[in-house]
Amino acid sequence: MAGDRERRVAPVLLRSLKDEFLRLHADPDALFTELAFGLGELEVPGAMIPHHSATLLVRRALALIGDAALGFRLGVRSRITHRGALALGQLASRTLGEAIALEMQFQSCAGYLVSLRAELPDRRHVLVAEPRSGDHDIGSFLVDEVFTACVTLRRVLTGAHYVPMFVEMVRIRPSNAEELERYFGCPVFFGGLRNLLVTDNGWLDYPLPQASAVACRQAVDIMERETRGASTESTTSSNVEGEILRLLPNVVSPAVLASQLHMSERSMRRRLAEQAVSYRHLLDDCRKSRALELLVNGQRSVRETAAETGFAGVGSFRRAFKRWTGSNPSDMARSDRSATRDGTR
Repeated sequence: MAGDRERRVAPVLLRSLKDEFLRLHADPDALFTELAFGLGELEVPGAMIPHHSATLLVRRALALIGDAALGFRLGVRSRITHRGALALGQLASRTLGEAIALEMQFQSCAGYLVSLRAELPDRRHVLVAEPRSGDHDIGSFLVDEVFTACVTLRRVLTGAHYVPMFVEMVRIRPSNAEELERYFGCPVFFGGLRNLLVTDNGWLDYPLPQASAVACRQAVDIMERETRGASTESTTSSNVEGEILRLLPNVVSPAVLASQLHMSERSMRRRLAEQAVSYRHLLDDCRKSRALELLVNGQRSVRETAAETGFAGVGSFRRAFKRWTGSNPSDMARSDRSATRDGTR
């Protein structure tokens, strides 16, 4: 969404993809040809790769490797030491909750290519994952990898004890669904409205054995230097996007949304204008993002998708979708079902 093309991330996932590719193919040229970075740059400490270039490599790797369960397998093999300074900060945190908060604060250092935010309803910690604008064709892979990696690394931090309450994914049920459920150790639901990793709040207070306030502060200092200027995303625009997505299918006025964020409508509009975006633009982007996710990765009809993205009727949704993509939503839904039947997803 706002600023995605300028956003930069640590090549944590890209290194895993590169290693898997080299395990299967001797020559890495097919993976890096005409990209804005090379194989050597993935190994530079503190390196940050443009989001757009990173997703190009992901698409190329997925096409060449051809493993529908690759996201899950990479997540299982995640190593906390691959995260550099973030690994030090998380290991040195007092509690699992503090380690998760650090991960959320420095998502670019974790190498996440999806947008993550936390919600705290009732006595639960809910991690919400949203593919970024234009990435819904690889959304299932990215969400599989990030949720599996989160579970893997939380178990590293807690001594293998961590288990989520449940996981929900927008994607259709994959062929390895039972393998996912066994690994997560909890129910996994598919065809949902959002991608959710849900944890009992009690886990947030779980004490970590290697806590060190000094080491954690050192890690934060390093990450702040690494990420300075690595993203042009405005905190305000990110918060507005997150709130819009949380409220869908309800579409509220700018004044109501600003009050939800504890600011005046005037302040919100001014801060967004400083980033050359508007509330209407962000609302449009969020509805487009949710619609593409439901149609490309889910089992929603066009009518259901229109309702779940806050449109009064199918006609207005079709017109908006045509403006966003140049395509008819029915054609995309049919194409997706055909791909599923042919086993190409």
